[in-house]
Amino acid sequence: MKLAIGLASIAVFSWSLIVSEPEDWEIVIGGNTLGYLSPCGCAKPMKGGIRRRIAATVHLAEGRKLLSLDTGNLASGVGRQDEIKAESLAEAFRLGKIDAINLGGRDADLGLPMVEAINRLSGDRLISSNLVGGAISLRSRVVKGPFVVAGTSPDGAMIGARLGVASLPTDDVVVDLLEFARTNKKLPILMTQGGEDHARELAKKHSKLFMIVYQSETQPRREPLIVGKTWIVSPGMKGQALISMRVKGDRLEDYRVVELGPTWENDAGAEKIYRRYVQRVSDENLIEELPRLEGPEFAGTAACATCHSASADVWKMSAHAAALKTLEREGHDRDPECISCHVVGMQSVMGFRTRTTTPDLANVGCESCHGAGRQHATSPMQISMPKSGVESCLPCHVPEHSPEFDFDEYWKLIQH
Repeated sequence: MKLAIGLASIAVFSWSLIVSEPEDWEIVIGGNTLGYLSPCGCAKPMKGGIRRRIAATVHLAEGRKLLSLDTGNLASGVGRQDEIKAESLAEAFRLGKIDAINLGGRDADLGLPMVEAINRLSGDRLISSNLVGGAISLRSRVVKGPFVVAGTSPDGAMIGARLGVASLPTDDVVVDLLEFARTNKKLPILMTQGGEDHARELAKKHSKLFMIVYQSETQPRREPLIVGKTWIVSPGMKGQALISMRVKGDRLEDYRVVELGPTWENDAGAEKIYRRYVQRVSDENLIEELPRLEGPEFAGTAACATCHSASADVWKMSAHAAALKTLEREGHDRDPECISCHVVGMQSVMGFRTRTTTPDLANVGCESCHGAGRQHATSPMQISMPKSGVESCLPCHVPEHSPEFDFDEYWKLIQH
């Protein structure tokens, strides 16, 4: 399905440089994925995911020449699952013909071998204009059509140190970018790992930049920010949206925020890459690496229901009762990043293992909120269960995955 995109705002601005290729182009920008290969959370509709992103990028570019950029920071950590995520994203970016991926600090944290692997899997699309010399083989800029794109970070020196290479200051990179653009009659675009304030400073200092793309942990602006003649844009957080603009000759126009909601059908090629990712996580048995602590035994939801039948009836009608099924439908029931909030006691050596071996601990059950209850089940008159409240919900209903959580409203759905 292809979404009819509403125009969030229209801003037209003519840039003074006479480019060598006055053609119509589409610029599509995404990024700051932080490992969110798929939409995640309790809020509806969930947004994001690499499968929707590739589908949307292809649609937005129909009938036009495309420049597609990614702001970097593919994963959020340095564990094995983060490595698999980064590799999968790199494959998807190659499939989706992303032209340039700005190397971020989180990418560099994965280490030089993984950075080189990401670059190779993406088809040499990873760029860093700060880094010079050493063993790294990333490009410092990308030239496509009327554009020249550089990628920087205010932490360039730190990134260089992590990867064992020297680095240039961002101002030096921008000066070199602008000289290249002037000489070759290109429109200079700078991607930076810095935030909006950093981008504003760069625009004031280097007024001939055509566009600056920055990192943001918030939703994207509904209108473009323009400082002097420089457009300053960001796709926002966790790969939930794209920014799309049209370039006609030397003019930018039709700035749009394209939210990657469920109206976008998954791209078939990206779907295959995503399924391989899920299978790799399962095959490597990463779920067994989750830390578990010694603790009291669980009774299981069925045991609770023998005495608390009315409460059990309420539970059976709730989304909690099918929490594991939501993961199984997507193949994430062996995903260590997902499983803990969909079963009972994943943090305990006495908790959930598999649906077959511990069926009464599947889904969000009584003991997810009230705590382990084996002792209470065997001696109900002597041992009482603690009362449960909002504090039981907060470990899973975090703002990141459940931004609309309100205990008073949610409690009405499961009150017992």
